[in-house]
Amino acid sequence: MRGNFDRPLPDLSRYRQASVVAPYTVSYEGKLPGPTVVITAIIHGNEWAGAVALDNLAQQLDHITAGQLHLCFAHHEAYGRYDPIQPLAGRYLQRDMNRLWSDDLMSNGDDSWEAQRARELAPLIDRCDFLLDLHTMVRPGPPLAFIGKASRHRDLAQSVGYPNWIVVDPGHASGQRLTDYKQFREDQFYASALLVECGGHQEASSAVVAERVAWRFLQSLHLVDPPLEAVTLVDKPPQKFVRTTHTLSPSNDNAFSFARPFQGLELLPEMGTLVATDGGNVIRTPYENCVVLMPAILPITDDTALRFARVEDRID
Repeated sequence: MRGNFDRPLPDLSRYRQASVVAPYTVSYEGKLPGPTVVITAIIHGNEWAGAVALDNLAQQLDHITAGQLHLCFAHHEAYGRYDPIQPLAGRYLQRDMNRLWSDDLMSNGDDSWEAQRARELAPLIDRCDFLLDLHTMVRPGPPLAFIGKASRHRDLAQSVGYPNWIVVDPGHASGQRLTDYKQFREDQFYASALLVECGGHQEASSAVVAERVAWRFLQSLHLVDPPLEAVTLVDKPPQKFVRTTHTLSPSNDNAFSFARPFQGLELLPEMGTLVATDGGNVIRTPYENCVVLMPAILPITDDTALRFARVEDRID
């Protein structure tokens, strides 16, 4: 099993019974009291960069200073069926596992493999104080982090300090992401989460980004002293915050068409620039200096085809 990578992708079977917390999870406990921290990867089975990063982390990390840390290979089943010849086909088995994290997850009757796995992980997520969820994108592009609207989400992103692009985003109409789960979303909780898109699905550099952001995440929480290269080899320009203003989904599977190939984080300076058509509807940029976020390659009904976002000097 290979991606665009210089060695075989890791065999995750070694982690099947690595922790009593949940299958395919590696757990650590520090000597001092501290937060419960979770890093998840491969919630989509074809996004193998996160699996490489967590496997490397598990091989290198022998202790943490405080609290609890859990490294979780979320969709090990789809990952095990990943085929680099058809990289988009191995995303999930029955349902997108990153659209299932509703407040009624434990009682909604969904019997898909993904829902059962989400319920298996839910007790861990329920007690999580800080979450990092590692992903990759269909189109290659600069890494970016998605956060919620609360100040605690911004504070976590700034504390990690990487990647440089931070997107305040409301999520998908088709279902809640793991990072939108109740204690990360609702104001009465203090828990915080960060979703990082580490680059393109098939790019070896995405695994480097994923490992680097994982080390920096743990450093920001004072759980580890990361390897020097995880900190010093990262450019540190000021972080740029953008806020999603429009999330667009196709009206049907065959209706949506982009006007041209767009790259992620592409800035379109003129208001009214043609971006796509959706059946009889014409989609244009709604304001000047509009950022196009994560345009899909094959837009499908009920999933996000693209987002429009506005660059902001400050996110309050």
